[in-house]
Amino acid sequence: MNNDKSIQQTPKAILKSMKIIHPALLVGQILFAGVIFSIKDKAVFLDIKNDKQDVVFYIVPLFAIACIIISIFIFKQKTDKIPYRNTLAEKLKSYQSALITRFALLEGASLFGIAYFSTTYNLFFLLVSAGIMLYFLTLRPNVDKTTDDLKLSYEEKIELEA
Repeated sequence: MNNDKSIQQTPKAILKSMKIIHPALLVGQILFAGVIFSIKDKAVFLDIKNDKQDVVFYIVPLFAIACIIISIFIFKQKTDKIPYRNTLAEKLKSYQSALITRFALLEGASLFGIAYFSTTYNLFFLLVSAGIMLYFLTLRPNVDKTTDDLKLSYEEKIELEA
């Protein structure tokens, strides 16, 4: 049995783990929304009389937009700090950390909308979460996106694809 905690993962294995994490987080959001949606038989969309008095009606979409903007900013900041002299595996580990931070912010905003839907059954909040999930779907890691985000060289891209 090997107790060495510094086992080196190949670049392809790191990318594969990112490709597994992404849909797992997305499926979790979809399942949670589906379960909450199926519990209530009557959901409403924009109950104007009650919604205008409810401050959370404004907080949920603002929080969603803020999380999207913050996730983009933090992701960009983290990926820009990845040193060019690192090995590809080290770059990908840092990239994986940046992606997980980005995904966590987006998932948190989505779950917040779903949770508030569960208390009001106002479809507007579920729609906000669905919008976040659609954006989340576009962030699926792949070789080309990783190459662009990390500004990898041609040799590094070939190594990542191998």
